[in-house]
Amino acid sequence: MRPHGLPRTLRLRRESDFRALFRDGARARGKRLLVLAVPNGLPHSRLGVSVRRKLARRAVDRNRLKRILREAFRLRRADLPSGLDVVICPLVLPDDFPLREVQDEMVRLARSLAPSSPPSKR
Repeated sequence: MRPHGLPRTLRLRRESDFRALFRDGARARGKRLLVLAVPNGLPHSRLGVSVRRKLARRAVDRNRLKRILREAFRLRRADLPSGLDVVICPLVLPDDFPLREVQDEMVRLARSLAPSSPPSKR
């Protein structure tokens, strides 16, 4: 693993995990992100990223969004609730995607979906 990389154990990789999250996950929507979460029964949280082709037509834009979201998760992993599988979907293009604001919004939305928090209004 690279010194600052995100290990495989912290990433969602199986299609079945993504499908379960989109089907059964609790949702929280912010200005820049949609966050879905379900408990995973592990001592750590895992990240999945989904970027719609409709939002970012070019692969370079989709990959940039994914890199920003993975980096935000890596930097703020200690601030996130443990034991959740989280999928993050960007709602805006990379031009309006400052890392610091993305980190803050991701943490705020993930905390609102944690099982110990009160249910979110949809």
